[in-house]
Amino acid sequence: MGENLDMTTAYQEIRRTIEQLLDAGKREFIIYPYGEYGMITKKILNDSFGIAEAFIVDNKLSKYNSNILSLDSCKNFNKEQYIVLFTCANLEIKEEVRREVEQYFSKNNIIEIFQGGGEGIPNAANIVMDHCVIIG
Repeated sequence: MGENLDMTTAYQEIRRTIEQLLDAGKREFIIYPYGEYGMITKKILNDSFGIAEAFIVDNKLSKYNSNILSLDSCKNFNKEQYIVLFTCANLEIKEEVRREVEQYFSKNNIIEIFQGGGEGIPNAANIVMDHCVIIG
């Protein structure tokens, strides 16, 4: 039963992040990596918001699925065009996976859905605040 509560929390975190990004005018998303939370992110993005991700990126799965890109295939992308939804929540590999994506995309274009480390990588609230004027 506790596992379902974690799933609900992950769902809510992903949905809130996507809503904040959409409110800030962001609409071109790359999902990376494509593990359990990447798959949930895709479902929420597609089913709840009616938005198709620009790309799914995962080095391991790209070997088996031609619809999934490796990070290396992103080297020629217009890096400023896309927001990378960083879906890694596994603390054991998170730093390594983060370093890999930072070789291809600016930290300003990587949004960490699940907080917990990551010097300088913004979350969606940072992006929204960059587009807001506080009155009062």
